[in-house]
Amino acid sequence: MTEREFIEEVYEIAFGDDAINRDFSYEEVLGQLREFSDKALENDDKYLLQIIQDLYLNVLEDVPDTYYTKHLHCSLADAREILVEAGVLKDE
Repeated sequence: MTEREFIEEVYEIAFGDDAINRDFSYEEVLGQLREFSDKALENDDKYLLQIIQDLYLNVLEDVPDTYYTKHLHCSLADAREILVEAGVLKDE
């Protein structure tokens, strides 16, 4: 792959087909790629946190009520409150 081909591919990732011929600057292309990256990371964090929460809730529902599960319920509630305040999870 030549340098020119690489640049054309990067432009198309950022702005779609034939983007190299639509007068985007290098700064605009990098800005768009950073935005894609930031959004992907943000969504990954929310998705992973939701999976963790679902796993905790599913596991705790099937465990007998003991000191340990009560402690885990309290920890989960505290963690959920922090995540809601941070805007990572929605308050339901």
